Amino acid sequence: MYKQGEIISVNWHMGVEHDGIYTAKGTVISGSKRVGYVVEESIEEFSGGRKIRSKGFPSDLSGAQIERNARARIGKSYNLFGYNCQHFATECHGSKQSKQLRSTLWSIAGIALIGILTKGRIWRV
Repeated sequence: MYKQGEIISVNWHMGVEHDGIYTAKGTVISGSKRVGYVVEESIEEFSGGRKIRSKGFPSDLSGAQIERNARARIGKSYNLFGYNCQHFATECHGSKQSKQLRSTLWSIAGIALIGILTKGRIWRV
Protein backbone atom coordinates (compact mmCIF):
# COMPACT_ATOMS: atom_id res chain seq x y z
CA MET A 1 0.00 0.00 0.00
CA TYR A 2 1.11 3.60 0.42
CA LYS A 3 3.32 5.12 3.13
CA GLN A 4 2.58 7.93 5.54
CA GLY A 5 3.42 11.27 3.91
CA GLU A 6 3.57 9.89 0.38
CA ILE A 7 2.10 11.98 -2.44
CA ILE A 8 -0.55 10.00 -4.26
CA SER A 9 -2.38 11.09 -7.40
CA VAL A 10 -5.39 10.29 -9.58
CA ASN A 11 -6.06 11.40 -13.15
CA TRP A 12 -9.21 13.47 -13.51
CA HIS A 13 -10.39 14.96 -16.79
CA MET A 14 -8.13 15.36 -19.86
CA GLY A 15 -4.96 14.36 -18.02
CA VAL A 16 -5.42 16.76 -15.10
CA GLU A 17 -4.06 15.18 -11.91
CA HIS A 18 -5.35 15.47 -8.35
CA ASP A 19 -2.67 15.06 -5.66
CA GLY A 20 -2.94 14.35 -1.95
CA ILE A 21 -0.96 13.23 1.09
CA TYR A 22 -1.52 9.70 2.37
CA THR A 23 -1.86 9.50 6.17
CA ALA A 24 -1.02 6.88 8.79
CA LYS A 25 -4.80 6.39 9.29
CA GLY A 26 -5.22 5.37 5.63
CA THR A 27 -6.97 8.61 4.69
CA VAL A 28 -5.86 11.30 2.26
CA ILE A 29 -5.46 15.02 2.90
CA SER A 30 -5.71 17.19 -0.22
CA GLY A 31 -6.53 20.62 -1.53
CA SER A 32 -10.01 19.92 -2.85
CA LYS A 33 -11.62 22.00 -5.58
CA ARG A 34 -14.85 20.07 -4.93
CA VAL A 35 -15.22 21.39 -1.35
CA GLY A 36 -13.11 24.54 -1.74
CA TYR A 37 -10.45 23.92 0.90
CA VAL A 38 -7.92 21.40 2.23
CA VAL A 39 -9.82 18.38 3.51
CA GLU A 40 -9.18 14.92 4.96
CA GLU A 41 -11.21 12.17 3.33
CA SER A 42 -11.25 8.44 2.73
CA ILE A 43 -9.06 7.11 -0.03
CA GLU A 44 -12.26 6.18 -1.92
CA GLU A 45 -13.59 9.75 -1.72
CA PHE A 46 -10.21 11.11 -2.83
CA SER A 47 -9.92 8.80 -5.84
CA GLY A 48 -13.55 8.87 -6.96
CA GLY A 49 -13.06 5.29 -8.16
CA ARG A 50 -10.09 6.20 -10.36
CA LYS A 51 -6.74 4.42 -10.34
CA ILE A 52 -4.32 5.80 -7.76
CA ARG A 53 -0.62 6.11 -8.44
CA SER A 54 2.27 7.08 -6.21
CA LYS A 55 4.36 10.18 -6.79
CA GLY A 56 6.61 9.17 -3.90
CA PHE A 57 8.54 11.46 -1.57
CA PRO A 58 10.02 14.58 -3.21
CA SER A 59 11.72 15.54 0.07
CA ASP A 60 13.78 14.10 2.91
CA LEU A 61 11.14 14.93 5.54
CA SER A 62 9.77 12.05 7.60
CA GLY A 63 6.30 10.74 6.82
CA ALA A 64 5.14 11.88 10.27
CA GLN A 65 6.40 15.44 9.66
CA ILE A 66 4.75 15.57 6.24
CA GLU A 67 1.45 14.43 7.76
CA ARG A 68 1.76 17.07 10.52
CA ASN A 69 2.35 19.70 7.81
CA ALA A 70 -0.74 18.45 5.94
CA ARG A 71 -2.94 18.44 9.04
CA ALA A 72 -1.87 22.00 9.88
CA ARG A 73 -3.34 23.09 6.51
CA ILE A 74 -6.78 21.44 6.83
CA GLY A 75 -9.38 24.14 6.17
CA LYS A 76 -7.05 26.34 4.08
CA SER A 77 -8.87 27.70 1.02
CA TYR A 78 -8.35 26.14 -2.40
CA ASN A 79 -7.34 28.41 -5.29
CA LEU A 80 -6.55 27.01 -8.74
CA PHE A 81 -3.75 29.49 -9.43
CA GLY A 82 -2.45 30.21 -5.93
CA TYR A 83 -3.10 27.13 -3.81
CA ASN A 84 -4.24 24.02 -5.67
CA CYS A 85 -3.76 20.35 -4.76
CA GLN A 86 -0.21 20.25 -6.15
CA HIS A 87 0.76 23.42 -4.29
CA PHE A 88 -0.60 21.82 -1.12
CA ALA A 89 1.12 18.44 -1.56
CA THR A 90 4.52 19.89 -2.44
CA GLU A 91 4.26 22.50 0.34
CA CYS A 92 3.79 19.67 2.85
CA HIS A 93 7.11 18.34 1.54
CA GLY A 94 8.75 21.78 1.92
CA SER A 95 8.46 23.24 -1.61
CA LYS A 96 5.20 24.86 -2.79
CA GLN A 97 4.86 24.44 -6.57
CA SER A 98 2.50 23.21 -9.27
CA LYS A 99 4.39 21.84 -12.28
CA GLN A 100 1.09 21.01 -13.98
CA LEU A 101 -0.16 24.60 -13.70
CA ARG A 102 3.22 26.04 -14.73
CA SER A 103 3.43 23.89 -17.89
CA THR A 104 -0.17 24.78 -18.85
CA LEU A 105 0.51 28.50 -18.44
CA TRP A 106 3.73 28.24 -20.49
CA SER A 107 1.82 26.44 -23.26
CA ILE A 108 -0.83 29.15 -23.34
CA ALA A 109 1.87 31.84 -23.40
CA GLY A 110 3.62 30.06 -26.29
CA ILE A 111 0.42 29.85 -28.33
CA ALA A 112 -0.30 33.53 -27.66
CA LEU A 113 3.24 34.49 -28.71
CA ILE A 114 2.92 32.54 -31.97
CA GLY A 115 -0.35 34.36 -32.65
CA ILE A 116 1.27 37.73 -31.99
CA LEU A 117 4.36 37.02 -34.07
CA THR A 118 2.37 35.73 -37.04
CA LYS A 119 -0.35 38.36 -36.57
CA GLY A 120 -2.85 35.50 -36.59
CA ARG A 121 -2.00 34.46 -40.19
CA ILE A 122 -1.67 30.76 -39.28
CA TRP A 123 -5.29 30.66 -38.11
CA ARG A 124 -6.78 32.41 -41.14
CA VAL A 125 -7.90 30.48 -44.18
